Amino acid sequence: QRLCATRLSLKDFKAMYTTILWGVAIPMHVRIRGGRGARSRACCKALLLVLLCSPPLSSITSIIASDQVLGPTAPQVPDCSREPLPLDADPQYFPTGAFGIDGAFEASINACFLRAMQEAPLPELVTLETAQVFRLTLIPAWRPPFIVRLAVRSDGTGTLAVKAAKSQRNAGVITVGRTEAISKSDVDVFLTLVEAAGFWSMSTKEVYSKDPRVIVQVMDGEKWVIEGAQNGRYHVVTRTSPKPGPYAELTSYLFRRLARLEMPPVPVIPRKRH
Repeated sequence: QRLCATRLSLKDFKAMYTTILWGVAIPMHVRIRGGRGARSRACCKALLLVLLCSPPLSSITSIIASDQVLGPTAPQVPDCSREPLPLDADPQYFPTGAFGIDGAFEASINACFLRAMQEAPLPELVTLETAQVFRLTLIPAWRPPFIVRLAVRSDGTGTLAVKAAKSQRNAGVITVGRTEAISKSDVDVFLTLVEAAGFWSMSTKEVYSKDPRVIVQVMDGEKWVIEGAQNGRYHVVTRTSPKPGPYAELTSYLFRRLARLEMPPVPVIPRKRH
């Protein structure tokens, strides 16, 4: 029990597992029967420790190839920049089918950032004092994600929460986290932009005007996702690098005017000289 209570790092586990492999693969160099020699004692101790404390042998290979640690550890935040991504569950942020029939991946990637940045499902934030809640999730290609959440109070004022993560890979590391009050006049301007964009009736994904059955696909752009919740009503709209228009004005006002944020530049990777 004392051995298993010890927190084993990946390095220690690899060392012990390697010791066992040496003891099994090259028995001539390790005298296990007589228990003689330092290498023999080390091999037996490592074998006992791994058999008592390690997971099933079928998962040893996956543990060695990953960054897991044996023993009690904090929950691991998923890497939202790589697949496979965890499903949108526990908690579920978006209603099933919110992004269409083939929108499971879209829901997973958006939920991954919301979960990593410690956000709650938006309908849960609507209370008697908070009549409406809007949340902008900005996921720009090759840059950190942002979250701007505006809670509109029953008296017309608002509360703004702003978050920025270190990177898409480390979305759980919050570099900007602040909350501030928003005046009624600024809230009124925002709600006017919401109505002007026709947010509550917009299609969740952008479609071609000539054929609404075809979804517009934009690669490596800036994904602007706005959620809205009020009185049991929920809607989500996502656009990638939106063209100038009512929706772009809505997102820009929330991101730049109220949150006072600016889009970071695309990182430049220097080329190697041959």
